[in-house]
Amino acid sequence: RDVTREVILPFDLEIEGNEAKATGTVTINRTDFGVGQGQWADTSQVGDPVTIEIDIEAKRP
Repeated sequence: RDVTREVILPFDLEIEGNEAKATGTVTINRTDFGVGQGQWADTSQVGDPVTIEIDIEAKRP
């Protein structure tokens, strides 16, 4: 949608040996990013705001 906004994503980071795990949650207004136009503008189907959750795992070779 060609919309860029800064979002702060607080997260927890756990490192154990060669493995790392990051988890975090942020709530945004999807319409601020141009998501939800036309028939999708109705928030009864897809809410606004929406919550984004991340869960990332990484292993060092």
